[in-house]
Amino acid sequence: MQVNIQSLKTETLLFRLFGADGKKNASKYFNVVNGSNLFDWNLQPITAGTYFIAAVNNQFKTLRVIKK
Repeated sequence: MQVNIQSLKTETLLFRLFGADGKKNASKYFNVVNGSNLFDWNLQPITAGTYFIAAVNNQFKTLRVIKK
């Protein structure tokens, strides 16, 4: 999965992937710079279902992801 992040500053962000049941399934750090950032997050080990990606610092909206 590709993640596109628009950041207002350069920093390291921790994102967490939660299942619909609220259980944390994965987490990943991204080093972002001011502006547009594009990253790959390998979700292949995760089973099909609905998930949510949230930044620990709540700087970004929580995103819903559906893996088929």
